[in-house]
Amino acid sequence: MQFICPKHRSQYASATENELINYCFHWMQESEKHYKDREWEKVLPYVGSAYDIANMLIERGGFNRLSLSLMMLSAMYLSNVFHHMGREEDADMVLIFAYNCLVKNKLTEQIKTNQALDYAEQLMDEPSHGHVLHSQLNMKLHQRSYQTHALH
Repeated sequence: MQFICPKHRSQYASATENELINYCFHWMQESEKHYKDREWEKVLPYVGSAYDIANMLIERGGFNRLSLSLMMLSAMYLSNVFHHMGREEDADMVLIFAYNCLVKNKLTEQIKTNQALDYAEQLMDEPSHGHVLHSQLNMKLHQRSYQTHALH
């Protein structure tokens, strides 16, 4: 799943790591007004693009702590948006992809700490997503809700 079109993706390919990081943060922050208003269709391009940029940073070998953090944050945020849009399979796939990416990067020689593994574990702890996004992006997350079905 990609949100940035091939033309723009090739333009971002020549951007510096700092420029990409700035785009990622900027798009997540720009989405906040629409998110607060629960305008999911308007939020999706911003958050999806931030997620794509985080993936681009990782693909470049951006195994520093900030790149890994952006992967975790954008995946949590995008998964939450997909959930509110009723796209549960996409919500789960975003988290699984990011989890696999972070675990794989933990296993590379370039990572000397357990930070990537810590981020991967946080991805799978859905109730903590609200706290993480609030502490990292200073935004309130609309918590995911699930329908309960009685067995009898």
